[in-house]
Amino acid sequence: TSSSSDVFTQTSGHYTKEHWEAKLLIPPHTAENEADVQRVKSSHPLHEAEFVIRDGRLLGELMPLRAFGDIRFKWSTDDLKNIARLLDLPPNYPISPRFYDSPPYLVATPQVLWKPLTTLCDHFLILGTDGLWDVISPTDAVHVVAQHWYDYKGDPSYCGPGDTAASRLIRTALGGTEMNSEKIALHFSIPASVARYYRDDITVIVVYLPTAFCDSM
Repeated sequence: TSSSSDVFTQTSGHYTKEHWEAKLLIPPHTAENEADVQRVKSSHPLHEAEFVIRDGRLLGELMPLRAFGDIRFKWSTDDLKNIARLLDLPPNYPISPRFYDSPPYLVATPQVLWKPLTTLCDHFLILGTDGLWDVISPTDAVHVVAQHWYDYKGDPSYCGPGDTAASRLIRTALGGTEMNSEKIALHFSIPASVARYYRDDITVIVVYLPTAFCDSM
């Protein structure tokens, strides 16, 4: 099945003389994204429009509208039944969601965006899963990376593996704005079997753009 790492949001660090700005490039692929909702609805017969997105979820179950895995939302009913037989699942096992009439409902097709870079303003790109964006706003995330930038005097290559911009974002997500060590330790002490109820998976990549190394500060 898919995890939260299949849903990416990207934020660019945009610097002006007054302050850093967060520029949201691609919104999350959820029911809050009206364009993606319309994409899903237009891929199925009109009579399915009322239930293809229910309670803010795909077929009332899945939050992301694009993801790897989650074959229950992709494969034909016959294929899912064959898998159920091979796995010897009980007859009452829900192999597919309700109202599963015209699969696939879920795709892994990425949304591709082209954006020209400005030499003096665009410094970095943050790719994060919803485990990050559920607890940190794009503006706060940019401020964390910007502070890391300042701490290493504009050259993040000097930081060690234990203090990358991405690791700071993850620590902030787990420990709050002060990166509380006790709170972070508490999150990691939660057994894997129940951790999902307390935090989502968090994957973060910070990409420094070539313009970031210009003498623009």
